Amino acid sequence: MPIPICCWPEKIKAGILCRDRIFCTLAEARVFFCKKITATAGKRVFVANIVFSGIISISEKKVRIMSKKANQKAKLLYLQQILLEETDEKHVLTVQQLIERLAELEIPAERKSLYDDIATLQAFGLDVIATRSRANIYRIGSRLFTLSELQLLAEAVVKSSAITQNKAQKLVDKLARLASRYQAETLRENLKAQKYDDAELLCPVELRCSNEIVPVVLEYLADSKVKKSKEETSVIEGTAVVDQAFYGWMFGFGNKVKVTEPANVKKDFVKYCKKVLNQYK
Repeated sequence: MPIPICCWPEKIKAGILCRDRIFCTLAEARVFFCKKITATAGKRVFVANIVFSGIISISEKKVRIMSKKANQKAKLLYLQQILLEETDEKHVLTVQQLIERLAELEIPAERKSLYDDIATLQAFGLDVIATRSRANIYRIGSRLFTLSELQLLAEAVVKSSAITQNKAQKLVDKLARLASRYQAETLRENLKAQKYDDAELLCPVELRCSNEIVPVVLEYLADSKVKKSKEETSVIEGTAVVDQAFYGWMFGFGNKVKVTEPANVKKDFVKYCKKVLNQYK
């Protein structure tokens, strides 16, 4: 069995540990230590550890160097991302601030090279507006969508009864990425205010459904919770905008879901089902 390192003679440990050298192969290490180490299993393990440690150190250095080179090549992409996320009609960045933002990403940049990079982005089609002054400032001008257009799309997503709340939130987050982070905050605040205005359209409902679709129903309804649960079915409470889209969503589950409360929603859903069936008479 290998001899533990702690049990080795102090002279041997000192002779090995004080060597400031990295070996590329175990054979090279054996030749170097042939006068100090006998061919015991434990001591070979210790030499192998030194070798592997050296190789790992070299690999880490290479990775760091390659990472910096890769970041430098991607400087234009990072610069574009910074401008798109942090500037708009009301927010600008100076050249020095751009250099600092890139430095945070471990990308060195100089003023002269930054001017060339911005000119390249402009030639590519990015609407970067430059204001020449003592501290040159830059911002994004036109975008794929204006804030008002994004607001319109986000409201349509949130109000759609065919989209669950979780999916609607994910779609809104994706839309927000098309604006600056300041515009994204405004977009979310406006939607929050709109949500309170539309709260009166929500109607409390109670559904009995098969347990296999419980997760889907819980995700679809707002403020949903399981009221009762049995082996095959569960009763779920929540709120929803009760309209034709809601009835269509219900109808898609067939006999796996049933409206139990309120009575008027139950009655209207029966009428909806009859209209659908009449199409096949």
